[in-house]
Amino acid sequence: MAIVVHSLLPIHEETLAKEIIESHQKLNGRHPNPYFELELYRTMLHYQLQTPYDTILCDESGQIVTEISLPD
Repeated sequence: MAIVVHSLLPIHEETLAKEIIESHQKLNGRHPNPYFELELYRTMLHYQLQTPYDTILCDESGQIVTEISLPD
């Protein structure tokens, strides 16, 4: 998911990931893929120029993970 944050202040990634995933789960229900890749952009201009601030990989509860573990 591409997210435009509209902030030049420091971003608390754990809180942001949890809020986005909770909102996504409420609006769209459970997703078959238990992992989400959040591509963060500071402003709409950054999004239009395709210059991301950061990319966060998180699980279905919004917890940041470093790698995906696939079921056996």
